[in-house]
Amino acid sequence: MTNQVIFTNARLVLEDEVISGTIICSNGEICEISEKNTNAAGAIDAEQDYIIPGLVELHTDNLERHIEPRPKINWPLENAIIAHDSELASVGITTVFDALRTGTVPSGKDRYLQYAQQVAGSIETLVTQDNLKINHLVHLRAEVCSETLVEELKSLKEMSLVRLVSIMDHTPGQRQFCDLEKFKSYIIGKNNLNEKQYNFHYEKLLAVKERHGQVNLEAAIASANSFGAIKASHDDTTVEHVRNSKNLGISLAEFPTTKEAAV
Repeated sequence: MTNQVIFTNARLVLEDEVISGTIICSNGEICEISEKNTNAAGAIDAEQDYIIPGLVELHTDNLERHIEPRPKINWPLENAIIAHDSELASVGITTVFDALRTGTVPSGKDRYLQYAQQVAGSIETLVTQDNLKINHLVHLRAEVCSETLVEELKSLKEMSLVRLVSIMDHTPGQRQFCDLEKFKSYIIGKNNLNEKQYNFHYEKLLAVKERHGQVNLEAAIASANSFGAIKASHDDTTVEHVRNSKNLGISLAEFPTTKEAAV
């Protein structure tokens, strides 16, 4: 039996133009687009609302908000993922790259727990069970200023949904954190640190980057290649950042922080 849905009197956003007319879907697929309206039985009058292609979300931290809706309150993973999925579906997103941080820097109050493997596994389970409304893929945010990135990437090597790996570096003094005074204000405010705790955190990050940065970068690139994933840079600030990314086979720049890097 054919399941047909007709929207008419709609503004249809196509590849290179917006038209007013009718779209007919049969068994979940678009089978006809017309610039004419129709009085066919069952046709839904869109009243000139827009109908657009499904949106693709490449980088969202929305899932983390559902996993930890309040500080130190961890929601059951599958419930959190389903709520996240429903929320995205409600705003027209049909494919999401769920961004999961990989690479932690245990340091005083600013201690991040490893969570990517468990969350990615739960997403894969729900996808396999067909329990989600939209398409879910995994975006690994690989932090090179980290003590644990290599082991975390190894723990994820069997995951089948990884399609994007972004190379992130939150070492103070460069990229997003070029302004050290702003970095200090941000870290102290976010983590409620005193001056001594901040200084320890700052020195810790510099030491971690010096000791692990290059190895982590190479591991992140190798991991992305093994997944067959798109590689992205993050917070490029200079032309040199962009050139270095290109030399590493990176084809996507996330959130360049200056016009110089963006163009």
